[in-house]
Order: sequence, then structure tokens, then C-alpha cells
Amino acid sequence: MLYRSERNTGCRFNEVIWQGMRTLILENQKLHIAVVLDHGADILEFAHKPTDTDFVWRNPMGLSGLRKLQLAPVDHDTFADNYLGGFFEIVPSIGGGGNWRGVHFGGYCESNQLPWEYEVECDTEECITLRCFVRLNKLPLELCRRMTLRAHSPALVMEETVTNLGAEPVPFQWGWHPNIGGGFLNGNCIVDMPGGELRVMRASDRFSKEAGGTWPLLKEPGAEEGVDYSRILPPDSMHDELVDVKMQAGWAAVRDAQRGLGIGLAWDAADFPYAAVWQSSCHREGHFRLGGAYVMCFLLRSHRTMGLPQADAASETVPLPGRASASARLTLTVFEDARPVAGVETDGTVQFAE
Repeated sequence: MLYRSERNTGCRFNEVIWQGMRTLILENQKLHIAVVLDHGADILEFAHKPTDTDFVWRNPMGLSGLRKLQLAPVDHDTFADNYLGGFFEIVPSIGGGGNWRGVHFGGYCESNQLPWEYEVECDTEECITLRCFVRLNKLPLELCRRMTLRAHSPALVMEETVTNLGAEPVPFQWGWHPNIGGGFLNGNCIVDMPGGELRVMRASDRFSKEAGGTWPLLKEPGAEEGVDYSRILPPDSMHDELVDVKMQAGWAAVRDAQRGLGIGLAWDAADFPYAAVWQSSCHREGHFRLGGAYVMCFLLRSHRTMGLPQADAASETVPLPGRASASARLTLTVFEDARPVAGVETDGTVQFAE
């Protein structure tokens, strides 16, 4: 942009080229945020300035790895080959690929692989609002993300809309995948969630697919004792686990109980009623895991079944009418407190247990 404020105080933003990728840098007194426009508008930095802590896990291949793939052939799994980590969103198909009405979907297709555009809606020291948007190739959908950062606030508020640009009703899936790690995650971290039914989505070294329970206890059938799944595994414990939670309310948090620092998420549970908790503690099998990734994630999902073709076959999808829109809201916030979290509001307010 040629004409915009270039202040270096209060709320501000800059468009930069980072490893060849157009990137937005959003800042205020509390947060430093990097949004890679040229790769799905992924949030690749979400750093808390007072404690010099970045909450984002990144694939060790780095952002520069994408430039190598621009000159090399890739196979069908372009998502995994181009996986940056970061906080990213997924439209129109979450997880597994497949075919639907003559359209082929790869894994986690496709909004996180496309370049986005942006517009400035508000640019003052007290508030910045940037509207980022992308039109998909697979389906006639446009995804818009309006990001707002206010002065002295540790919260990024995102208001989002999916619009069907065509005349025919189109089903779709919507998800958010915030990879938490970086300089924050360790074995002292604890997950706080409002509870719900648990089920194992894939078998691991610790759990069979028959294991289940109610948050936070996960039990094998017939077992008297359960495993407290709210406890983050320490590094090098060599597990890779994915456990689904049927949410009772739209919030979650992970906190370092010793350091007194954490990150919280808030959303409308009607939009994302399922939240899989993924932990990879330096498991070494497949793509980025070969580098010993230490990461956890709350995989927010609009549907229980992963993959648009699979969810549509299970009659879980509801088509979005032609020219119609669907909206959602998501907030990311940082807090400095060791107490258990009892709730996170969509304005970024964190409630603690007494």
C-alpha cells in the first residue's frame, strides 16, 4: 500500500516480504502477529511481547521450504509437503481427501494453500482492522477473515464469513487448526476445556480406538483408572495422539502452571461443535514428525466426520444456499495467570477458577 500511516506506536501494521512471501505484521503493546498472506493467511507468529513468548509451532522445514517446492514436482499430498505449521483455517474439507461430484479434494483442502488479499478497514493507534479474503478454486466459495487488534489488548478478534458465490447450494466444512508450541509448550502445561464426551480418533501407543470417557479422563474399556488427558506430554515421550471432544461450550486454553502464562481460544460452539486435541511429542513417523515435532492443537471442526466427501456421504453436511453466507467468530488471547481457566469470552476476557 502506498498511502497508509507508518507509525511505530500503539496499534499498527506493515506489509512485508518474508522469505519471498507477502506477510502482514500486526502489533500493539502486547502482541506481535505475522500473517502469511501468500500461504493461506496462516498466522505464523503469535508472540506475547512482555514475556517474549511465541505460542506458534512451526514446521522445522521453515517458510523458505516453500520456495524449493515451487521448482520441484510434488505428489498428490500437497498439504503435507507445504505444511508450515502455524495457526491456520480450513475450508472446504477438513482432514482426509476424496472425490465429491467430480471434484477431487486433497488433505485439509484448500484455503490454507492459496494466496489471500487484504483491505484496511481501520488504522488508528487505538485499533486496527484488516479484512483478508480468498476465493477458492475447488468450490465457488469466498472466505473472509476480519482481524481486529485493540490498544493494550492481548487478544486478536477474528470475524469470519463464508459466501457461496454461485447459484447452486454447496456443502462445505470449516475448521481452525492452531498449532501451539514454539517457546511456550512444555511438560508443565495443562489444557482447560469445558468438558464433553471423549473418543480416540486414531489408535496410538497409549490408547486403542475403543478408549473413551468424559473430559479429562480417558479410559480403555473395562479399565478402573483413566488417563488425565489435560496434562500435556513432556518432550521426547514419543507419542502422537488425536482425541475428539464433543464440546459443551466454545472455549479452550492451555497454560504453563509453573510460569503462569497461557493462551486461550473462544468461539461459538454452534459453528465449531467438535474440538480434537492433538498432541505430537517428538514422535518420528511421517513428514514433519521425522524432525521430532513437539506440538499440540485444538482442531476446531464444523463436522464430526473428517473430509467433505465422507461427511456428505454420512449426511452430516447442510448445503449453503446460492448467494448466501455463513459467519463465525474466533478469538485468540494471551493471559498471565497460573490458575485453572473457567472460561474464555469472545472479547478476550479470561475467567479463572477461584
